[in-house]
This record gives sequence, C-alpha cells and structure tokens, in this order.
Amino acid sequence: MTEEITTEYLDHLYRCKKWVYENLKWESKGKFMKFKATVECENGELLVLYGTAHRRYSFSLVFKDKVVRRFDYHHVGKVSNGCIITFGDPHKHYIDIDNSREEIYPVDNIPTDDVNKGLQEFLRECNIKRKGVYDPLLKGGWGI
Repeated sequence: MTEEITTEYLDHLYRCKKWVYENLKWESKGKFMKFKATVECENGELLVLYGTAHRRYSFSLVFKDKVVRRFDYHHVGKVSNGCIITFGDPHKHYIDIDNSREEIYPVDNIPTDDVNKGLQEFLRECNIKRKGVYDPLLKGGWGI
C-alpha cells in the first residue's frame, strides 16, 4: 500500500484486478437512484464505486477522494487538447495529480441508452469483477 497518491498510482488502481463482493442494489435517494459499494484491489487497497441515475447516469471509481475513473454524459467540459465536450456527449474523467487538474476524454464504448449495460461495461473496463448479486435498475422509471 502506498502513502503518496500519484497519477501513476491511480492509473495502476484503474488497471489492476478488482472485486466487488457485496450486492449492488440501486436505492431511491430523492429524485435519484444511487448505489455505493466497496471495491477491493488485488494489492489490498479499497476503492469506492458509485452509481447515480436520473434522466442520465454516471459511474465513479474513487480512491481516497480522488477520481480513478468517472463516466458520465451530462456535464460540459473542455479536454486538455482543446476539444469541447458538450451536454450529452459521453466522456470519462480522471485526476492528473501531477498537473493538478481533472482530465476529460470522449468515449463511445459505454451505452447511454441502458443503465444496466452501461454499468456492466464500466465494470469491465475498470477490471472489476462482481462476486455479489446485481439488482438491475428497471428502465422507464426515474426518467431513464
């Protein structure tokens, strides 16, 4: 385990094997559906996986309050190379600690029309295996 959190270490956590042992269940939190689960890395580090859904959805993998990876398509931002991410464009975020900024990059590999498939793809990309049960969020409710 490490004391200093670097961009390289966050990238290592993103790529290493990880597991969610608890059941993933969406819960109503006001007008949103949310879940939170602990993720264990092969090196013993613990991360947190978050999901939020309303009209759109997002997933975040976080280590000690630092975003390892986040997917969404409801924020607007500017990529470091100057490209603009507009509302509705799917994209991911990660923290560049070395340069004290959050990086954004466009993606097209996570479905934006099915929250359940989107979550499964996000888990696959982040190298997270589920050991518990997933209680899918039904489409049609909560604006999804």
